[in-house]
Amino acid sequence: MNPTTIRWLLCQLIGGALGSPTRRPRGHNLDFTVRGHIVSDAFVFSLPVVGPLGRETPFFILDTGAFEMLLPPDLASRLGLPNLGPLPIGGIGGSVKAYQSQVDILLSPRRFPAVACVVDPAYSGPGLFGLRFFIDNQLALTLNPQEQTLAIRGEGGSPSPHADGWDFR
Repeated sequence: MNPTTIRWLLCQLIGGALGSPTRRPRGHNLDFTVRGHIVSDAFVFSLPVVGPLGRETPFFILDTGAFEMLLPPDLASRLGLPNLGPLPIGGIGGSVKAYQSQVDILLSPRRFPAVACVVDPAYSGPGLFGLRFFIDNQLALTLNPQEQTLAIRGEGGSPSPHADGWDFR
């Protein structure tokens, strides 16, 4: 089985665990589809993020194996994201001194404020969009590699009069 199929199956399983089609959403209903691309067996997409200094729409890789969202330091700097304390992280290449932060995520017309993230000063790739966002916000996700889309459904976020992209300060 190739890695794309495995990731798709994992996303289907995770989506089923977080919500079922018979569940009737209450409150803030979200039905959002992200268009992206499969690149080197990974789903790459972009989403608007907001920090104290403005808004950007960076690229992310959906990484359900990463619990936390990981952002490169140049993006965190441009957005003015706060350093909320050190966070030593380890991986295949060793350990680095990263820091905890938070960023707002926009899934029009919903805004998800103060989403936990990690900023790694040694990382220079696209952001990694981990599983925690979906768990914390009780969102179901369905990845469709053939159509290259990620459907996100649930009740999370808050209505934002500015989620349409006009004013984020």
